[in-house]
Amino acid sequence: MTKTGLIVLALVLAAVCAGDSGRDGAVAADARSTRWSVAHIMRAAERGDARAQARLGRMYSIGSGVPQNYVLAAKWYHCAAERGHRGAEFQLGL
Repeated sequence: MTKTGLIVLALVLAAVCAGDSGRDGAVAADARSTRWSVAHIMRAAERGDARAQARLGRMYSIGSGVPQNYVLAAKWYHCAAERGHRGAEFQLGL
């Protein structure tokens, strides 16, 4: 293999490796971001924020960032509905 061929091969391998680690890094950052979001929403919901409670209800109902759990979804929708959140009232009615 020529010197130019080796250089091209080295560049291609470097790009492939960087692409994989970049993707893994993005996935890890996404997971950290999701954990932070869930924790932030959970704290706000526990403080009585109706929008956060409704959001948490939605997250539990579809399993977004948390394990799907219809009992917890109903609990958080109910909390939000008690505070007058119309969307939570609607979801709870479903």
